[in-house]
Amino acid sequence: MPVGSTILRLALSVGIVVLATVGPVAARTSAEAIQYNNAGVRALNKGLTKVALGFFDRAIKLDEDYALAYSNRSIAKFRLSDFKGSLADLDTCIESMERKDHYLYGSTLFEHRAELKKVLGDSEGAAKDFAEAKVRKPNDALHYFEQAERELNNGQLKLAREYADMSIEFDSEKPEYLKLRAKILQKLGLKEAALMDLQSVRELEAEAASGAP
Repeated sequence: MPVGSTILRLALSVGIVVLATVGPVAARTSAEAIQYNNAGVRALNKGLTKVALGFFDRAIKLDEDYALAYSNRSIAKFRLSDFKGSLADLDTCIESMERKDHYLYGSTLFEHRAELKKVLGDSEGAAKDFAEAKVRKPNDALHYFEQAERELNNGQLKLAREYADMSIEFDSEKPEYLKLRAKILQKLGLKEAALMDLQSVRELEAEAASGAP
């Protein structure tokens, strides 16, 4: 089983999914299943991986089409070195997401699945998933940008900043994404950080005006 840099990258990246996926759920998911999923996330963030796995199992037993719980259980299985099980849960998560036309961090999931396929020796499958992730990134960036705008309008500044950060992580070349984050940072009293974003906006706009590639 290959180990090293690929495993390390995936270990770091799956941690991001745990933090990012608390909250959005399918409308039909029961409150009890959501509670088990969120308890699993809390346990996973505390390093209680086997405990977390049990909570995710319960959430999925209550709702066998709960994409978010499959995504999180995939992380738990990965941390327990069950790479095949982790991949199977990611497959189920993505299938559920696409079947319901439901948005759930599309490009990130495909990147994670590509890394897992590399670990398991499926180079062709990994290449396809990396290509799919690249196609999905602009849509993911727009999704987070719109979420940031919504939370800003709701007065949820910290959450708005998190979404703005994610939009820029997926696409750092959009001046409007940087402008929105600068606005949020100013409202949070982080003027120096806001000025840095506005400087980046000026540089991007100057490049566009000069016709630079």
